Amino acid sequence: MHYQKEYSGVTGLVLVAAGVVILLLSYLNYRKTRKRIIENVFVGNNSLILIVTVLIMSISIFLIGYLFSSL
Repeated sequence: MHYQKEYSGVTGLVLVAAGVVILLLSYLNYRKTRKRIIENVFVGNNSLILIVTVLIMSISIFLIGYLFSSL
């Protein structure tokens, strides 16, 4: 049972770190998009959206597996 508590801490740390990375990427994308709209040269950035989506889905799958194993 002690091992599970240590694993929970690491899992929480990874989730918070991933949230910070996603937040930073989202903000940078917002600034870039805003600048392009103001300059009237906007072109969508599907690659960043895909990366963030895959990151969130991967974290979600990992968390679901972890939570099921701790039941």
